[in-house]
Amino acid sequence: MIDVILNILAEQGISVFLINECTETSEELFFIRRSLDMKRAKDITKYTVTLYRDFPAPKDDSSALRGFASCTLQKSMSHQEISAVLSNTYESAAYAKNPYFPLPEPVSAPPEPADKTKRLKKPVTMEQCVQALYSVDTEDTTFINSAELFITTMEHHIINSSGIDVSFTQTVYSGEFIVQSKEKEDVEIYQDYHFSDSDSCGDETNIPEQLARLAASVLQTAKDRSVAIPFPNHAAPSAIILEGYCVSELFRFFLERCDASMIYPHYSDYTVGTILPFKSDTLTVTLKASAPYTPEGIKLQDTVLIQNNRISAITGDSRFSYYLGIQPLGTFSDFRITCGSKSEEEFQKDSFLRIVNFSDFQMDSLSGQFGGEFRLAYYSDSQYQNIPVTGGSVSGNILDTLILSKEHMELNGYQGPKSICYLTKNI
Repeated sequence: MIDVILNILAEQGISVFLINECTETSEELFFIRRSLDMKRAKDITKYTVTLYRDFPAPKDDSSALRGFASCTLQKSMSHQEISAVLSNTYESAAYAKNPYFPLPEPVSAPPEPADKTKRLKKPVTMEQCVQALYSVDTEDTTFINSAELFITTMEHHIINSSGIDVSFTQTVYSGEFIVQSKEKEDVEIYQDYHFSDSDSCGDETNIPEQLARLAASVLQTAKDRSVAIPFPNHAAPSAIILEGYCVSELFRFFLERCDASMIYPHYSDYTVGTILPFKSDTLTVTLKASAPYTPEGIKLQDTVLIQNNRISAITGDSRFSYYLGIQPLGTFSDFRITCGSKSEEEFQKDSFLRIVNFSDFQMDSLSGQFGGEFRLAYYSDSQYQNIPVTGGSVSGNILDTLILSKEHMELNGYQGPKSICYLTKNI
């Protein structure tokens, strides 16, 4: 199929291109309570083709322009259909002109030294995932109402006109489940998850263990939400503690602000060497390469993004990196943050509000403002002792004073502090 695409591109005189071939096979299970409702498998191959079209500079003192557009092709398409789609895509590229940028080129890297102590990874089976999810579902009034589990293996092949020709395979374990509790009120909590094979190491992978911990946490959240009382109007906690999913969303602010696509249009003023204005804790962020290459073919490597509050790298695709005059590092979705030195118990010495579940958590990647109404939190003061509450709201800014917990969490590509503490009363 790739040969067919390349031949048609040559026939049409199209010389600058990027082809992404992805063969995706999956095993999918759907449960209602503990009963298997449906089993499904998928095996598809699709081709995403991006075509580039160059134009002369509109003025003598300006740079050349490059337009680009993308299309998706299927194996079932005829030669004539493929030719028509590619021709229309190339025509569309004329209406998306941008300052010129080059495509990534192949980079020769020395072979990695052999690690004799490194063991091969064992694939995680669907049976292991199902057993892990339901191993903690042991009560009658709080239970997993429904679940969807997927194991997807993707074989990628990336080719461009600058000489890149790379292939790799990755497996993703993903899904979602709904927990229902009838302790007092009848409530439901939705949770999605995804783990990649890069999250596992050696023969004893920890993906089932992580899934079991996540399910146990959501079951407890639903149980406590069912008996939670309305948040007291007079409450004035001296510490606000954010825990769980919202913590990873908060720190994605820095991934976005340190990306060339935010810096080039001046949405972010971060550069290498910028010092973040944290006062009470230091922040160190390491980007994790969950795949060996980006869809453009840029080789990914674990990269320190922020070291002790100092920005040490700018990420980005080939286009915006070229505009900034930097080497393209690619874009990352997985990251690790170094935990702090204080425990959650130390956060809770005074009156506090510990929020574990939001109705709709919002994070503004431009200003750093965050906020939302919480579905479940735990409140303590002289009158209440760690009591489940619901219905309040909080707001704040990621750049304000914060303290990182020493407790660790892993969730959906995030590894780092389980919770953060704000010593404010912004509530």
